[in-house]
Amino acid sequence: MNVSGHWPNAVGLKSGWAKAETRPWNKDINDAHLRLIRGNTAFLERCVGTIGGFGVAGVTSPPLLQENRGIWERAGFEAHLELLLFRRSLVGGLKVPVSDVVLLNNPPWVRMVEIDSSAFDPVWRMSEAGLREAFDATNRSTVMATFDEEVLTGFTVVGTAGNTGYLQRVAVDPDQQGRGLGRALVRASMGWAVKRGATTMLLNTQPDNETSAKLYEAEGFEPLEPGLSVLRKSTG
Repeated sequence: MNVSGHWPNAVGLKSGWAKAETRPWNKDINDAHLRLIRGNTAFLERCVGTIGGFGVAGVTSPPLLQENRGIWERAGFEAHLELLLFRRSLVGGLKVPVSDVVLLNNPPWVRMVEIDSSAFDPVWRMSEAGLREAFDATNRSTVMATFDEEVLTGFTVVGTAGNTGYLQRVAVDPDQQGRGLGRALVRASMGWAVKRGATTMLLNTQPDNETSAKLYEAEGFEPLEPGLSVLRKSTG
């Protein structure tokens, strides 16, 4: 196994044509997140063995559709976390944001991580590496944000690939919730995606986040069945 990088920073894994990348899940959970770029079951098994040497408790997959789970399950990964998947058509009129939302050319990643950590339970929190990975996941992407004077109060990471928009992350400072900031960020994200040719938008959220689910449904998103699953394999 060819290993590039130094844990706990992102690490590249390569064996022949097979390739993957791994990073810490977040600072609160001692797991590694593994993104398979190309490879087979045997390569995934070797990745887990290598990553186990970093001292983590387990290795997790990205959120997967049911039809994409096979290679991971054959490598010994099991269902760990479930996510609700939502879709909305962007064809037709969109409502305007209820608060000012601005595009950020130089996202303040540290402050974004602070908000993310305060807005989500430990298992769902995203590190800076995770947020940057979400930002880089699509051909086009941006960070949009709300402010109270000069203080960042909420943000969204949104991207497009082809005619599909992806609302990768929405987080609002808990002290600022109830002011319609999340709704404004969602609407602004849809508007940004439409201007870049998107006709559909996808997003996911955790099943116990009823507030977010109700917001998305109120904004025209419909749940898709089945949702997404994060799989996990212990390194012990």
